Amino acid sequence: VVRGADLIDSTPRQIHLQRLLALPTPQYLHIPVVTNSAGQKLSKQTLAPGLTRGEVLMLLRSALHFLGQPLHADAEKLAPAAMLSAAATAWSASAIESVRQRPMPH
Repeated sequence: VVRGADLIDSTPRQIHLQRLLALPTPQYLHIPVVTNSAGQKLSKQTLAPGLTRGEVLMLLRSALHFLGQPLHADAEKLAPAAMLSAAATAWSASAIESVRQRPMPH
């Protein structure tokens, strides 16, 4: 289960419940949450602005960098779907530096 670090406090309760119900406990990975300058996570709940078509590639590259993931050698030339496919293939959980929340660089 890969989810934001903002949910890390819920994990022990969920594991406890899984054990009570005799269910298998999955592995969890909590990744850093992107926040704005006020420390709020970027989401619909906090009314974060949507992305424009022109921002998608730049922000996808920024997000991969933020998570410590390698960029494809031809990242500048790839369409978003191809970049996501390359990122999924190269994904490294160990490359994520920490689970603390931090602002995303612009």
